[in-house]
Amino acid sequence: KLPIDIEKIFVIGLLHDIGKIILSQYIEDKIEEINYHVAKENLLFYEAEKKILGFNHAEVGSMLLNKWKIPKDIINTVKYHHNPYENKESNTLYTKVVYLADILVNSLAIGIGYDCKKFIMNSLILDELNIKTEEINDIIEQFIIKIDLINLLDFV
Repeated sequence: KLPIDIEKIFVIGLLHDIGKIILSQYIEDKIEEINYHVAKENLLFYEAEKKILGFNHAEVGSMLLNKWKIPKDIINTVKYHHNPYENKESNTLYTKVVYLADILVNSLAIGIGYDCKKFIMNSLILDELNIKTEEINDIIEQFIIKIDLINLLDFV
């Protein structure tokens, strides 16, 4: 439905949280403190990272991708995937799609961080992407079915 490059959005999906991988190598002693702030102050994981470290995984990921000379639109999508309306660079179709996908995956408690249930769907993004709430429910249902199938394969 959306006018997006499937290969590009796939690559962005793979790279959007690469900063978490980088940070995990260097901030092991801070993870407990970050998770404490997530739980006690009701912060999202990236907000707690910013509070404790002064930066978050999205910023670290964008710096790495810049060093790798990845195209600027991909870098900006990674950098702003939690805040698609932060500025002109962040307000793109790709950023909104990754934002939505990230919320869906985190709401299913898939991924790193203790903030899985705290994400709130931005209805403006749903409107801009021309997605109805019922469609989101269908997407989640199909996703759960596929995850269950994958889990079954692990036991075979």
